[in-house]
Amino acid sequence: MEISQKLLCLLFLVATASGFGLGVVYDLFTITRMLVGCPQGQIPHASAKKWRVCHLLLFVEDMIFALLWGCTTILIGYLLNHGQVRWMVPVGMGCGFFVYMVTLGRLVRHVATWVVNLVHRILNILWRWVATPVRWFYRKTIRPAIQSIQAKRQARANQNPQPCESETADVMSDSPADDRNT
Repeated sequence: MEISQKLLCLLFLVATASGFGLGVVYDLFTITRMLVGCPQGQIPHASAKKWRVCHLLLFVEDMIFALLWGCTTILIGYLLNHGQVRWMVPVGMGCGFFVYMVTLGRLVRHVATWVVNLVHRILNILWRWVATPVRWFYRKTIRPAIQSIQAKRQARANQNPQPCESETADVMSDSPADDRNT
């Protein structure tokens, strides 16, 4: 089946635009990981629980991205080329993705990093404003109440010591009910 050069050019341009759009999706996933607080690269002092959450998030995002990439490739081939996927579709998508990453993607990631850091700082300040009165209330009211309850329990435990198992067994064997049965 003959295909015109005009249609091949259109196929390549649509694939390139799709790769560019998939670059935007990839950056959205990266920004999501930054908002959650996943460290970039390997940081040995990060907690194990945080690493598990970050690895799970990364896995899910990578699976979604791979499915999007594959579905986009198939849809372009189906809609524009009668169900045939030509080599220029994945190559065009890769070119569009690469162009996005080295041009607009760098700017987006730089601005996103700055905005996420600003949001984290603002949230830390707000947390301190909320946590300081709560901490003061806890130290002045709840902690002394808990300490006095614990002191009273300790004093009662010291006044009435519980007998050991061996002492209770001796007491039970010397009971008058045992003497009646023998």
